[in-house]
Amino acid sequence: MHDKKPPPASDTATGPTAPLNAAQLRRITSLHRGFTYQNLYAVGCLLRLRQAGAQTLLMELDEDLEVVLPDRYLYLQVKTRQGNLMWSDIRGSVEHVPRVRPA
Repeated sequence: MHDKKPPPASDTATGPTAPLNAAQLRRITSLHRGFTYQNLYAVGCLLRLRQAGAQTLLMELDEDLEVVLPDRYLYLQVKTRQGNLMWSDIRGSVEHVPRVRPA
């Protein structure tokens, strides 16, 4: 009696391993790619922060980093995106800074 091996998994949308929802698979893949980037960014910060005089690096839920320096805090939002960042993508946030920063 010979054991039969299952057929190889297919990468096509019609194969036996096709996702039930291709859009959901893209969101999950993007999320995990983002977490990998964010964690690698944090490692890069760790490698450079002592030289910059930082005291602490706090990581909140894989996307927010807080760097504690002797005289200030740096709060970093680490995100990934498809394509280049355009001024129109961040204009509103940048223009909002003077309204929330103490004079």
